[in-house]
Amino acid sequence: MKKSLLALAVAAALPTVAQAQSNVTLYGIVDTGVEYLNNDAASSGKSGLRLMDTSATWNGSRFGVRGVEPLGNSGMSAIFQIETRLGVDTGNTGGALYTPTAGSKSDNTQLWNGVAMVGLRGGFGELTMGRQYTPGFYAWIASDFTANAGYQNWALISTPGYSGNAAYGAVRADNSIMLTSTLGGLTVRAMAAMGEGDLNSATAAASGNIYGLAGVWQATKTIAVTGFYHKSDSFTATTMDTSYGVSGKLDLGAMGLTLGYSSLELHNGSDFDTISLSAYLNVGKGKVFAQAHLIGENNGKDSTNFGLSYVHPLSNRTAIYLQSSYADNKDYAKGTPTRFAIGLNHKF
Repeated sequence: MKKSLLALAVAAALPTVAQAQSNVTLYGIVDTGVEYLNNDAASSGKSGLRLMDTSATWNGSRFGVRGVEPLGNSGMSAIFQIETRLGVDTGNTGGALYTPTAGSKSDNTQLWNGVAMVGLRGGFGELTMGRQYTPGFYAWIASDFTANAGYQNWALISTPGYSGNAAYGAVRADNSIMLTSTLGGLTVRAMAAMGEGDLNSATAAASGNIYGLAGVWQATKTIAVTGFYHKSDSFTATTMDTSYGVSGKLDLGAMGLTLGYSSLELHNGSDFDTISLSAYLNVGKGKVFAQAHLIGENNGKDSTNFGLSYVHPLSNRTAIYLQSSYADNKDYAKGTPTRFAIGLNHKF
């Protein structure tokens, strides 16, 4: 009841079009913790230890509103979602979680920097427009047992030399149109995102169109296969040109393993091949998660990343977690940073 009243209160503060929805939900995540970082960065002069209160060490903190309105007897519904990210430790609405990539001119100052979309849902699937996650994101989050949470998750792979933060290129895309359709156990997403960069702006380097296609096939309850392809015509040398990947997932209920391969090519000719692993094991009421990424660049440089986490639920919505991370970036003169964190995560 309290959640419904809060959602209605937020909806009342939005434009009247949101008030007309027959089903409006307020949701969010609040996550913060204490992190211990050994930043052994060989070229930066910042080697040493630091203890800091940090935000979003497991999930990115956020709040959002989503809604559904049935359109008479047509069998279709109107849908919308708006979501913002924030840093719990500072109150920063940007949350320092988003780096502009091809297809976006965002600079981390917009309010709805998570998702901002509207669309139609029906027998054909969903047709949505706005700022959205890319098809590659949906393929890789389905492969990651942490659902893109924690150190070294599949959305935050440390790829030295790339201005983005994921092996599949763009995580989100502004000005996008996406069609989602499900047939049996196969869900397919196709997206076109039109760049709108101002040539005179500081973010013009992030402009460019993105086209994407992805599929997630849930063959059985225990076996799934995913794949994606992205293409961008951005005019900036260090942004994504093409990316593609495939993964296979085995989930036995008490444990699971996913192996994936992805390739990311930049406009300057740099090419990164990544082999990724995601695994989990039930331990009492909690879960242990392990992540690993082996990244090789076509110039002979490589990088190795590992993450290990334990998440213990205190209720259906609240959990505490412990995690650690190791990254070997010596080929890029960035040392071998290690991290440890303990934190609290609450979903509402």
